[in-house]
Amino acid sequence: MKSFQARRIKRSHTILLNDKPGRIFSLFTPEEEKKWAPGWDYTLLYPTKGKIEKNFMFLTRNHDHADEQAIWIICNYKPLSYCIDYFRIESGKKVGKIEISCIDAGEGKTFAHVSYTYTSLSTDGNKFLESFTEESYVDYISQWEKAINYYLKTGKMISD
Repeated sequence: MKSFQARRIKRSHTILLNDKPGRIFSLFTPEEEKKWAPGWDYTLLYPTKGKIEKNFMFLTRNHDHADEQAIWIICNYKPLSYCIDYFRIESGKKVGKIEISCIDAGEGKTFAHVSYTYTSLSTDGNKFLESFTEESYVDYISQWEKAINYYLKTGKMISD
């Protein structure tokens, strides 16, 4: 019988967003993401007041690369540097680290660099990693660019 061996994969992509970093950065926090990301919602765990800070914890269900519940923890929060990182834990399947940094692109625009690093916790996790290709990742993050820029232009969430 073959034993399980954890695997890790990292994907990164940079998108161009049509506003300044000070405006863009907040859109990557859990509450603000509701404004532009179809299907995004969360359940707050800690702190109970909902102030964004390091170690802020929340749950999501059936969102993007998760078939069930995921636990999220903000592990790095530097609003003055426009950086936020999350750990995303899917029990028995995989752990992800999402790193987002916003950089002034000039002319009132922002480069948002988004990296996902996934580590498998099971053979199911390894199957997911096999499907998480560079091409599928770029397509996925490019949808963020489209949805955020649509929101910035219209004040509304994009619909499919």
